[in-house]
Amino acid sequence: MQRMRKTTKFLIASIIMFIVSVFIADYFSIANAHLNGAPQGSAGDPYGGKQTCRACHYGFAPIYEPGLIQTNVPNSGYIPGTTYTITATIIGTSSTVFGFEVTSEDTIGNFLGTLFSFDNTTSLIPTTSVDNNKYITHTYASNFSSSHYETWTFGWIAPPKESGSVTFYGAFNVANGDGYQSYDTIYTSKTTLYENTTCIPITHTQSSTLNSGQSITVGTHIYSISGTYIDALTSSQGCDSIVTTHLTVLPIKTVSVNGSTITANQTGATYQWLNCTNSCTPISGATNQNFTPTSTGSYAVVITLNSVSDTSASINITLTGINKITNNNVISVYPNPASDQLNILLNENFVNNIIVSLSDISGKELLYQAIENKGSVISINISELKSGIYLLKVNFNDKTSVVKFVKK
Repeated sequence: MQRMRKTTKFLIASIIMFIVSVFIADYFSIANAHLNGAPQGSAGDPYGGKQTCRACHYGFAPIYEPGLIQTNVPNSGYIPGTTYTITATIIGTSSTVFGFEVTSEDTIGNFLGTLFSFDNTTSLIPTTSVDNNKYITHTYASNFSSSHYETWTFGWIAPPKESGSVTFYGAFNVANGDGYQSYDTIYTSKTTLYENTTCIPITHTQSSTLNSGQSITVGTHIYSISGTYIDALTSSQGCDSIVTTHLTVLPIKTVSVNGSTITANQTGATYQWLNCTNSCTPISGATNQNFTPTSTGSYAVVITLNSVSDTSASINITLTGINKITNNNVISVYPNPASDQLNILLNENFVNNIIVSLSDISGKELLYQAIENKGSVISINISELKSGIYLLKVNFNDKTSVVKFVKK
């Protein structure tokens, strides 16, 4: 019987020791787990039910200490969408182990703004619920300090316009260093920020000159016609921005006439000449900037620039004696037919430069050249021309001569 009593006492003692060892192991595992960050919902905030670090570090009641959370938001209030710096600081006269948790909410627990870490001294608390990454806490790298205080700095992006006031709730742990969770000192603090609802409109004036067919975009509007436009835009900070745009759209240029050659004044475009004596039908191959008609008639050109086309007014051209040299035989050409070189003999003394143009029988211009007058004979190379009939036109001293020649 005595032996049974001893055995029973031994079993009871073993069970008690086992229970105590499990409790101690669990106790220290919880304590060590919090070295790398507090559990979410421990900032003394409305969403977390005003729970603080005391839920784990039991003992003394939390102490409210104003001013532990500081920001660089101006007194005029936060501007929606703007990034600010938040600083949390706790002091312990003899402690070297610290922890914290902060969140930003309204008075009924709605999370406002976006918290983020600057470095590895803080981290967001990830969960799978609605409060995911809404709390920021210490890390293992930042909860030990030999200076008896600790400061954590992190960022916050202000919420959208009309979110109203925002309160930063924070809980801080000043551990007593005994390795247990009991009788650590817990502090709470909060800072309320107000939204800046007085925005000063930003005014901006711009002037733009475009070619026909181009456009400018201001906000959601696209403008392609000359005029003055005023747009009210909303900046990322929620304030109005007034933009005044003075827009000039240059029209497609018209045509000019030199003798019997018509020139489209718009450069850098594409061209299609029309025979308006015949219902303004396109002239095959007449796609150069200059056009020399081969017969008397009315002509126009379609000019396309930046995918926009415009048709010039029709120009009347009168040609006489096209099969012979005009203007009192002031020029002559030889040889005719010619193979490689065509010579132009000037039968008058000329003061101004001479304009020589060469076109095929359809009117397609192949050569347009200003030649300085250095003598009575001008030679042009025609070796690259295909065999056929061509028109040579020479403009000089307000006179025009046109002659046909044959390329062998």
